[in-house]
Amino acid sequence: MKIFQIVNGFCWWDATATVHSVEEAAEMFAPDCVFVEAPDYVHEGWGYDETAEDDARFLRPETPEGYIYDDGSGTFSPTPDDSMGNSNASIIAENNISGGKYFTAGGRLYQSTGTITKGETISPGVNCTEISVADALNALDI
Repeated sequence: MKIFQIVNGFCWWDATATVHSVEEAAEMFAPDCVFVEAPDYVHEGWGYDETAEDDARFLRPETPEGYIYDDGSGTFSPTPDDSMGNSNASIIAENNISGGKYFTAGGRLYQSTGTITKGETISPGVNCTEISVADALNALDI
């Protein structure tokens, strides 16, 4: 079990490393601080419904489109097979940078294995890879 501070209907802070029980938390913190016991699978940022009972009080966050939720860490990450990151999907280069070595498509930045021209259809994972802006700036020595 974990011990969470509840603030405005959210599991705000995992206090498990600081306190070992709700009773101990009540002794250490102001009386208006609300602490509850939660199952181990609950993470900071989960919703809390005080009107529900038992584990139903804890509301897993909704996963945004294009993302997956990692139950182990309680974090979101882009879906590996999302339409822009799928190595089988074709996308259209919208802008090219540095003579076509880098280009944008769908709001993402890619590094090509050759020269890409604006409007060209490419396949991520085949003739280009998605990269971070920081990596591109570093590679361009900017």
